[in-house]
Amino acid sequence: MERKQEIEEEELRQLREQKETPEKGWIPRPEDLQWMYEKPKEPAKVTPEQQEAHKGREDKLVETEPGGPHRPASTIEPLATIGLSDGSSSPAESPKHIELGQPVAQEMDTLWQKSVQDMDKGVLKEHAATLVKGQEGELKLVNPVEGTENSVIPNLDIAEGEEFLGTFHTHPNETAFSDQDIASALENQEKISLVRSGDETYALVRTDKTVKEVDADEVKDAFHQEVNKYMEARNVSRPEAIYIANLEMCRRYGLAFYHGKGGSLREVYSPWA
Repeated sequence: MERKQEIEEEELRQLREQKETPEKGWIPRPEDLQWMYEKPKEPAKVTPEQQEAHKGREDKLVETEPGGPHRPASTIEPLATIGLSDGSSSPAESPKHIELGQPVAQEMDTLWQKSVQDMDKGVLKEHAATLVKGQEGELKLVNPVEGTENSVIPNLDIAEGEEFLGTFHTHPNETAFSDQDIASALENQEKISLVRSGDETYALVRTDKTVKEVDADEVKDAFHQEVNKYMEARNVSRPEAIYIANLEMCRRYGLAFYHGKGGSLREVYSPWA
């Protein structure tokens, strides 16, 4: 028995030492996942020169990474660079950060609190909403709905003049996307899919490399194979195994993966990497 365990541990070690390639993807170690619980880096400040150069413009500058300011986080503009505006762009790479804006962040927090408000009674419920682009270009969550402990069905019936972008839902079981979540995001061609789990926010973002059609059962089977593979290695917890499976599904199906707190998300995986 000890010899078998030594062999399994050696195989896992060899897997971890493999270099990242488009064919094999990144295989993180448990310690590589510790940043999941860290606060994202503080962004750089907008310089006086940048402020002066954009003086008089209708949109104000917001703080961003070095390289220049972008439009307000409450608009669709930061997301348009990866095709979320009309799906027609073919970028060279995905942005390092995404800002969903304060209204969306507040609504996500409200729905999360509703999910766990009866935790002391042993009751947890998933909540969901639909992410749309409003008539003035603002991002907002509409049609909040309540589900059960392990599932919820978003209401996709949006108002005239709004543009469907994707969905948001909570995971009171505190994991990233499930097999069903990923399959649904691909099948429904969601431009962005969001999940709130504890203090963490995760996002699947559709890109020009995302597959056009997908077999939902195939996605689910592949997902569970990845989770079981790492669970059986005895080195990772179930939430960590699910997180790794999320990255593998993004690699297989051409999705970008983001993580952060509130409405500020940073890129974890890009299909252009």
